[in-house]
Amino acid sequence: MGRGAQFRLAGAPLETCMIQNSLLQDLSFLKHSPVRDLVLFGCGEARGYAVLADLKSLDLLILPQSFRELPEAEQTRKEQGHAL
Repeated sequence: MGRGAQFRLAGAPLETCMIQNSLLQDLSFLKHSPVRDLVLFGCGEARGYAVLADLKSLDLLILPQSFRELPEAEQTRKEQGHAL
């Protein structure tokens, strides 16, 4: 997914968003989204998971297999100087 595609999705009235096997890196396009179902299968480069905490309509979330930590844990590790 190219950067231009992310800008087209920003603010879109998404209810279901399924992105599979993509090099997607920035999840900020989901900010203020009404998305209910979010699938990021095979999106191992995805970053910016903190935006998910504000998705009030989210019912289903499937994260990449490589996903390891919640955003709070990522921030704590950065503050402590540990590599992710």
